[in-house]
Amino acid sequence: MPSYGVVDRNWTIRTFPDNIQWDYAFYIVDDVGAHSGQGSEEQLEDAVQELSVDFTTSPIVDEHTSDADRSYALGYSYSDDPNFMYCAEGMSRQGAVNWWLPNCGLSGGASGGPWVQPMSEGTGAGPIISVNSWGFTGSPGMAGPLLDQNNSSALCVYLGAIPADMSSIPETDGDEGVVVTCP
Repeated sequence: MPSYGVVDRNWTIRTFPDNIQWDYAFYIVDDVGAHSGQGSEEQLEDAVQELSVDFTTSPIVDEHTSDADRSYALGYSYSDDPNFMYCAEGMSRQGAVNWWLPNCGLSGGASGGPWVQPMSEGTGAGPIISVNSWGFTGSPGMAGPLLDQNNSSALCVYLGAIPADMSSIPETDGDEGVVVTCP
């Protein structure tokens, strides 16, 4: 269970659809006592494979070759199916602030799930380039905010989620968070 989350102030002071470009958060999970399951009490990073977040490069978007920009969106579309699901397809842009997977069938509950590009289909490894954010009611498609080098806020929020030491983690009940003011 996360100890707390970190969001950009812009996410908190605006409402949908004016806040979609800040629809991401980073969560802090304590090293001790936050992970259990499958008979394991080990640290989370020892129990599951880490997916890095790539802020340095723009994801590939090739309007002509869908294999070149194949992205994997992962999540639980609880409103339609409580099982873990994914979609994998070439992506494009939706407006100025979102990536778009036009045929993705993920729905309510999938928000926050990672988009990975490129992904090793053998290991599931690859960098996170976005997260599930929103879609249109009654038609397929999933949008995800830009997290690349052109979005300094995403990196700012990420850095705000890395405490200088574990003693600086706020005492919370897991439902609270930290708001950072980013450029």
